[in-house]
Amino acid sequence: MPHNERIGSTANSINDIIQALKVAQNIIILPHKFIDGDGLCSAMALGLALESLNKKVAVSIEEEEIPNTLNFTSANRLVQKKASIDMMVDLAIAIDLGDLERLGSRADIYENAPNKMNIDHHITNSIDADLKLVNSEAAACGEIVYEILKSMDISIDKNIAECLYIAIATDTGGFRFSNTTQKTHHIIAELVSTGIDVANISHRVFDIATYTKIKLMGKTIENMEILNNKAVAFTAIPYDFINELMPSVDDFEGLVNIGRNIEGVEVSVLLKENEPGVFKGSMRTNKYVDAAKISSAFNGGGHKRAAGFSIQGDLKEVRGILLTEITKELSEHKPHTQENS
Repeated sequence: MPHNERIGSTANSINDIIQALKVAQNIIILPHKFIDGDGLCSAMALGLALESLNKKVAVSIEEEEIPNTLNFTSANRLVQKKASIDMMVDLAIAIDLGDLERLGSRADIYENAPNKMNIDHHITNSIDADLKLVNSEAAACGEIVYEILKSMDISIDKNIAECLYIAIATDTGGFRFSNTTQKTHHIIAELVSTGIDVANISHRVFDIATYTKIKLMGKTIENMEILNNKAVAFTAIPYDFINELMPSVDDFEGLVNIGRNIEGVEVSVLLKENEPGVFKGSMRTNKYVDAAKISSAFNGGGHKRAAGFSIQGDLKEVRGILLTEITKELSEHKPHTQENS
């Protein structure tokens, strides 16, 4: 494909997506920053499949290194830092993100590519793309990639299966979250049939924790407030503590679920103060509150039960603003809910 040749207009057809993947020769896949299992492993699974078609593929991440819990697959060789990308890109694929800001410093790679594709499952998606495949009903981007590969008649070998398994397992919380469906289990059954080591994957991804993460878990519990008649768990981890501890991004994975797992809690919020007065927020809900709706008020987004956002200001002020929005959403379902200040 000539570098300046376009391959399609915005569409949701999987056939259009497949045609574009077949035509492109030099492909860069861009998962979101603050990388997680679904973003990274969906990208790597797609990359391995495209390599089998003799494509030149790179997966570019924002982080300096792959998180420890994900740094054990054979597909890791596809991962490159932005500075290492030296190929002429025909097609840039933004995967597992619905907001271009989530590409961080790599946004220019996507914006300057002659052809842009977006594969995503977030209900809040505002990315401009030549070709777009968004399925908010998919439990993970791993499910969407699986469908693409099956439609392309690409054999899902053990290496691809391992990546897809991790992608789906992590975004469903080990198949415990409400986004887990009958289809999810059918896909997982096929992936397991390739011979992947489910016990080892689960141990590496879900069980192993660094000492630093254990310290963060302690601080999360220590700082936790239970509010709104025990419907809300709110935790903020201050900059000074983070700066002293020097945790990796991976060490924060899953901390917000500590609050969600408390009996009676509907909404769990974890604020991480990355810089003084600058917070990265994670939100998880259990049954009825729409986390994406609340997060969108702070230029964030995600899913109904899992979303993220960024917010700035004094912690007391930020806490008040967030709890006001959460209380509004809770009141639609529980009219008598009041904040415990």
